[in-house]
Amino acid sequence: MLSHSIKEITWIEYEKKAYSQALKKAVTLKFLHFTLSHNYNFKMNENDATDQLQLVYHFMRFQRNIKWWWALWLWGMEVSHINTYMMYC
Repeated sequence: MLSHSIKEITWIEYEKKAYSQALKKAVTLKFLHFTLSHNYNFKMNENDATDQLQLVYHFMRFQRNIKWWWALWLWGMEVSHINTYMMYC
């Protein structure tokens, strides 16, 4: 199934700035990254950001034993707030 979604898997060299405790300054680190995970991350659009926001701003985090319709209504409110924020940004 992997061959249907990506044409080839290769390595990409990336650079990232990080702070070195030994040198006491910011240094540039080079590392290799698969094109498979790169393509996955950049073709997900806003799905990952929406999922992360939904986990952080969860209305019913500490509520239990509530009616099913109340849980459904709060879930709808969560989704509409997050979608509104994503459309605004």
